[in-house]
Amino acid sequence: MNGERSIFQDIKKETVINTPFASGDLVPHSPIAMYTCDAKGYITQYNRAAVELWGAEPLTGEELWPAKAKLFYADGNEMSVECSPMVLALSTTIKNDTEILLENSKGERVIIAPYCSLLFDATGNITGSMNMLVNITERRKYEADAATYKAIVQSSDDAIISKTLDGVITSWNPAAERIFGYTAEEMIGETLYKIIPDDRVEEEPLILQRLQRGERIEHFETQRITKDKRLLDLSLTISPVKDSNGNIIGASKIARDITEKKNAIRQIREGEERLRMAISSTGIGTWDYNVATGDLSWSPECRAVFGIPEDVKVTLDLFYQLVHPDDLKYVETNFNNGFENGGYDVAFRISRYSDKQFRWVKAQGKVYYKDTAPDHYIGIVLDVTEERAAKQLLENTVHERTLDLEKAKSALERSNNELEEFAYVASHDLQEPLRKIKVFADRIRIKAKDALPEDVQADLSKIISSSEKMSILIKDLLNYATAQPAQLVYQSIDLNAVLQSVQDDLDITITNKQATISSDMLPVIEAIPLQMNQLFYNLLNNSLKFALTGRPVAIDIRVSTPTAEELNTLHLDSTQEHCKLVFTDNGIGFSDAHAQRIFTIFQRLNNKDTYPGTGIGLALCKKVVDNHNGRIYAKGKENEGASFTVILPLHHRA
Repeated sequence: MNGERSIFQDIKKETVINTPFASGDLVPHSPIAMYTCDAKGYITQYNRAAVELWGAEPLTGEELWPAKAKLFYADGNEMSVECSPMVLALSTTIKNDTEILLENSKGERVIIAPYCSLLFDATGNITGSMNMLVNITERRKYEADAATYKAIVQSSDDAIISKTLDGVITSWNPAAERIFGYTAEEMIGETLYKIIPDDRVEEEPLILQRLQRGERIEHFETQRITKDKRLLDLSLTISPVKDSNGNIIGASKIARDITEKKNAIRQIREGEERLRMAISSTGIGTWDYNVATGDLSWSPECRAVFGIPEDVKVTLDLFYQLVHPDDLKYVETNFNNGFENGGYDVAFRISRYSDKQFRWVKAQGKVYYKDTAPDHYIGIVLDVTEERAAKQLLENTVHERTLDLEKAKSALERSNNELEEFAYVASHDLQEPLRKIKVFADRIRIKAKDALPEDVQADLSKIISSSEKMSILIKDLLNYATAQPAQLVYQSIDLNAVLQSVQDDLDITITNKQATISSDMLPVIEAIPLQMNQLFYNLLNNSLKFALTGRPVAIDIRVSTPTAEELNTLHLDSTQEHCKLVFTDNGIGFSDAHAQRIFTIFQRLNNKDTYPGTGIGLALCKKVVDNHNGRIYAKGKENEGASFTVILPLHHRA
């Protein structure tokens, strides 16, 4: 090995080795393999240790190395004999003590350290060399094991400490520094009493006594104190350390911090106790069935549910005896199927052990397996008699209320039918007398125009005017009453066509009011055609009706898409597409304080003599918009005009 002196390195160059040795006579009893070779490297002599190392005897004078023994570099690549340290020393006079691997005839590999000493004659010429092959396999293994042990100690999460039999610390690994807060410099040479709490100082002498007897201490739970005065829960494993003669010279201690584990166990126990208290307060019973032994254990709450005293042993057979005969097969089947399904959940009737009272219970169970076989069946049971009674009462109440609703529905249908009949009467039978009143009053006025006094003529005019107003009122009421979507069909409607149709209906009024109507391109929506016509007609007619005297009417219709915030504010479905229509005019307007009143039927904000009407038009608009799941609202300013915003879905959802 480099840096070590060979026993042959002191041989002088002028030394002449000419004493013949027979094979095997070269230091025959040496445990170290030795051999000599000539100036060309051929083996001349060797001892028995060399043969044992090679696993074969070489041919002296003919071989550089036994044929059955191979050489390898440290990285595992094979080395030729010509490149071996012994042959190279002869050719270069440079000694190379690099460790090499030797594989003997049995295929066994060992690590050897070669030592080569050159031999010279009297004139200084190299005549050969004396070679030693030292087997250092065990030493390297020991060094590797020591390095591994050191790495384990340094990287361990547990504190690993060594100490003398007097308790003086001799090593302190990084984990010990991290756990206790003391550095190795602070602890080596000190005793462990530095980290032992006052109430546990008696533990150390007892531990040392057991170590001196050669005992190993495992999983000894105790407490130690850190540098910052924190108390730690530890699990200690302590082993005696022996010298090469088997004498105990110290101890090795592994300290595992189990503070978190102890806290977790404590929390689990507290949680279990809280759970037990909670279960006890709710009346829920728990049970545990051991599949292997057939033992069944019940909590006090479980016994209370079934009315079983503490002195009565609970068995599976006893449980089945308490189940109502009509439910027994159902319970047995579900319980047994639970072994395959992983558990069961059933409600059934029982006859209590103590008073034979019938009760409803709900039981749940879960199977736990060991390997693949069922091991434990655990579960809960709860008396649900009152809940079942309450449920039955609720079901009876719901049934009664359903019957009441059916009766109310029938009554409503009759009422609707009567309303439809009234609407027919209003639209036909009532209109006819009014028409006759108007016609005959008009005839009288014409025929007796010159014969009747002026006050009578005025009265006839009032009769005719009132009959016309009554006819309009009946028509508007009929429209409002029939503005229901149930029997009407939704169609794809071009609102531009609706606007044009309404303008055609109002052309005389539009001309008289010198009105101009401008509009964006309106969308196509799915709606009820008649009701869309009613909506546009009443909105435009409202703007024409409430025009300022002397000001030409200007009506503006604009289209946009409502924002998600608008839809949410108006409680509309934001996942559906909508269109926003704004009708603006320059009429008499109104105060925003009355913005909601104008959509109420028969509500009027103006003098009926100045602005004729029934107060139904805008109420009808709101009803139409509501029928289409939309929203309508108005804004105004007195003498400056009003705007009506209508938001409608583009598509109808049934």
